[in-house]
Amino acid sequence: MYINANGKVIPEKKFAITTSNRAFCYGDSVFESMCVHKGELLFPDLHISRMLNGLQSLQIIPPDFLSDDNYLQKHDAVLKLQKMAAQLCAKNNMVSFARIRFQCFRKEGGYYVPKTNECEWILVPAELNANHYDWNANGLHLDYYLKMQKNATLISNFKTGNSALYVLAAKHAAERNYDDIILCNNKNKIVETSRANIFFYADGVFVTPKLNDGATSGVMRKYVMDLLRRNNFVLKEISMSKEDVTAMDEAFSTNVVSGIKWVDTIGKKKFKNKTVKKVHELFIKSLV
Repeated sequence: MYINANGKVIPEKKFAITTSNRAFCYGDSVFESMCVHKGELLFPDLHISRMLNGLQSLQIIPPDFLSDDNYLQKHDAVLKLQKMAAQLCAKNNMVSFARIRFQCFRKEGGYYVPKTNECEWILVPAELNANHYDWNANGLHLDYYLKMQKNATLISNFKTGNSALYVLAAKHAAERNYDDIILCNNKNKIVETSRANIFFYADGVFVTPKLNDGATSGVMRKYVMDLLRRNNFVLKEISMSKEDVTAMDEAFSTNVVSGIKWVDTIGKKKFKNKTVKKVHELFIKSLV
């Protein structure tokens, strides 16, 4: 397999990090999980915006090809990222669906206090064997993860190398045969799942947890929120408790790689899918 390391396409086996690599030692990195369909990178502008915000939060200088100084430079960055993603997929013969991890990490040097704020970056592809955006006729089965919490911090809205919570939560769900599991914060407010943002629907209103409760500012979350508003649905970002969930009629999760997925159950609470299915149809049409 080939990857892109700092702008150079090389065999994966030739890429190496040292024991001083800051992503390895401290999780001093930000990453984006991006989706490519038939050579086209989906939602590149949203990924670039979140990457830039995440790097700013960690005080890491962005790669040269990224810039948010003005529209022209940002547009140029989108085109460059799209081109690199397409070339990488072609080089690896990934012709349908692929996932690309775009990771930026601070250059090595120092211990907790870094010697530099400059960064290095990689693009790592992985082929997806199916169209993950298809409707899931069998809804997801979720529960709550109570062993650890995800609280709101300076970096909680971004995907960083500090992912131990997600690893343990996903492992807990898999061991209990759940498709995913919901994370809460120290105020017992729902945040997200181990791999996605989450939405609920009742009485003509869609709701999703607020970002300042600790939720990741998901690219698909943003896209779906805009989609709902463009189609005149009522949408609110709120602080949600488990009790609030029991009053909801429908639920779904959002993730760039999996798209929109209907949630059938959370614990013993069962959900319908009539409205969620309409949203899914609107989502698929919006990509054409």
